[in-house]
Parts: sequence; C-alpha cells; structure tokens
Amino acid sequence: MEFELGFELEYEIRQGVKLKKIFGSKKLLVGLIVLAVIAIGLGVYQAIPKHNVFVKGPSMHYSRVGHTATLLQDGRVLIVGGVTVNNNPAYCDYAEIYNPKINKFELAGKLNTTREAHTATLLNDGNVFITGGQIGLGMNYLNYTEEYYYKTNEIKLLDNMLYKRTNHTATLLNDGNVLITGGETLIKNKSDPYSNSFPTKIAEIYDTKINNFKLIKKMNRARTGHTATLLNNGVVLIIGGDKEGTAEIYNPQTQNFQLIGKLNSPRYGHSAYLLKNGKVVIIGGNKENTVEIFNSEINKFELAGRLIEPKRSGFATVLLNDDSILIIGGTKPLSWGYVDLNSSEIYKPSVQKSYKGPNMRVARSNSTATGLLDGNVLVCGGTDVYFRHKNSCEVYKK
Repeated sequence: MEFELGFELEYEIRQGVKLKKIFGSKKLLVGLIVLAVIAIGLGVYQAIPKHNVFVKGPSMHYSRVGHTATLLQDGRVLIVGGVTVNNNPAYCDYAEIYNPKINKFELAGKLNTTREAHTATLLNDGNVFITGGQIGLGMNYLNYTEEYYYKTNEIKLLDNMLYKRTNHTATLLNDGNVLITGGETLIKNKSDPYSNSFPTKIAEIYDTKINNFKLIKKMNRARTGHTATLLNNGVVLIIGGDKEGTAEIYNPQTQNFQLIGKLNSPRYGHSAYLLKNGKVVIIGGNKENTVEIFNSEINKFELAGRLIEPKRSGFATVLLNDDSILIIGGTKPLSWGYVDLNSSEIYKPSVQKSYKGPNMRVARSNSTATGLLDGNVLVCGGTDVYFRHKNSCEVYKK
C-alpha cells in the first residue's frame, strides 16, 4: 500500500512539474482551470431550453374547469367561475388574478352567483363584463350578469339578460356595446315537448352607457358552441354551432344578420381568430382536425391544412404575437374510451401547416390558455378523463 501511495505521489509531482513548464506559473494554470469550468457551465446553461417550452407556473387558490380567463389591460389575468372540488362538484364563487410580475395568484373578489360555461368580456374601460352560464349539469341556466371592477377588485350585479343562456358568445363592438348571441336557452319547442332546452337564434345588445339590454333581430340559425369574431370593418362574423355549418354576419349599423355561406365542415367548440391581414382562421371543433380560413373580401371559407392530432376535443387555443395559433391538450377517443393529451402543436397560417409543439407538464382538457403581454401563454386548470379538477398552471415560453 505504501509503495502504491508513493508511486501516485511521485507521478502527480512529475505531472505538476510538466504542467508548470508548459504554462509557466501556477496562477496561469489555475486561471485556465477556472475558465474551463465557466465554459462548461455556460454550455450546460445554454443547453437548457428557454423558448418553445412549458414551465411550471404557480397554482390557483381553487381547482377549476369551465372557468374563464381574461387578459386585463395592465397585463394581469382574471380567472372567474368554474367547477371546483374533486369528486364532489361544487361551484367556485371566488375570482382570482394572476400577476405576471410576481408570478402569483391573488384572490380578487367574490361572484354574486356561481357559474360555468359563461362569458367574460373585457370592456373599453378596463372592467370585465360577465354573462350567463349555468349551475350544474341540469338546465339551471343563468341570465344574471356581473361586472368586475379592476380598480377595486369588486364584482357587482348588473341588470339581467332578457334570456337565460349558456355556451353563448359575448362580443365587444366598436361602439363599446356588447353583442350576445345564441347558446342554449330555455325555450319550449313544439317538435320536442319533453325538453325545453334548445340552441337559440335570439340575440341581444348590452348598452354599456345605460347598463341595459335590448333584443335585436334574430340570427338566421340557432347556434350553440359557435364563435363570434369582430372584423376590422366593425361587423361580427358568426361561425358554426349549427348542424349545417353555416356562417352569418352581424352589421351593427343595420342591426341585421345576413347568411354568407357554409363552412367546409360543420363545427362547434372550435376557435376563430382575426389575423393581422384581416382574414379569420378557424381551428378544429367537434373532433374535426381541418383548418379553414375566411376571406372577408370574397366572403368565402377555404380549407387551409390540417392539425397533427386527428381527433382532438376539449382543447385550448391562443393566438400568438406572430399570428401562429398554439393548440394544447384535450382528449382523443380510443377503442375503449378516451385518453388525456399533454401534447401541443402550432399552426402557422402563412404556410397553412401545423407543427409539433412541446409537451405540457401535465395532460389536461378544458383548460384556459391566455396570451400574456410578453408573448408567453398562461395555461390554467382543466380536468382529466377521471374528472379530477386541477388548480395547477403552467406557462408556455414562446
């Protein structure tokens, strides 16, 4: 043992002498070693992805599904409503706000009534207008409306809508008023006397100046699970939500609805976004993986590629700053049931193609996805096929 230790010590001394001859001094040798360690550290740091990745975000105070997430003018995100409590559904009447500056959720007032499948629309004054929805799986639809006041974190009841409705749309118009269309409502239908819940044609306008609702002419088709997109010329494009796959335009000047043709595939539960070039891209819906683009100059829908995942439902989408659309999560059917998805893809309208994106940290369906002012995306809540609700969130780093 002594011989071995002595041999190793002699070897180290000889090597040290050689290194000293090569580098001239111990200080130079130490400096080079430090530089080498720094270089290795930088290499490891650069290998950690900083873009196109999902990172862990803070948890909400409550687990939620069927909630809304609205980007406020100051960059915070308002979370409202939804179902909470695993295996014993209850409805969350607390709102909370995500503050990206501190990466944290803070409670933000209490709703006057619990709700899911409602709408939350950012108004010109920075407040949020909350309409409709439902409580429970029955036909307990709501016509209650509330307004969140961002300066005081208060939520106050407003006048009721003229009709109870869920899965409807609420669109801010250029004049500051809100157009409310369709959804399921409680109307008796002679063709089915055993049910009084049907998609509706009924539309109404909320006048933000006098806090009042008024009925306008009906849409041409009854719709639920449809989209309503404000175009650059001030009219509203209403897409899908009916069996025929029709679309119509609402003109605020005449307060009339006009049919403008059909989609290439009937859709409900889809997404629609206005692009910088004035066209509208329509993504997925009812397990449909095709994409369409609406050209407002010729009032025509054109097929524009396919999504990678063939039958994604319950997904969330968000329009990114470069006009790409991020599609995340959801479920897909299998021969024995459904499976949750943690996958994402990014559809680029410029090339009409979808590309594989990064995986989320957890699989989730019926979550919300909200584009932040810095270009990143906040993903919140949702559930899985076992109906376990999530309070976890993650952030997509673009």
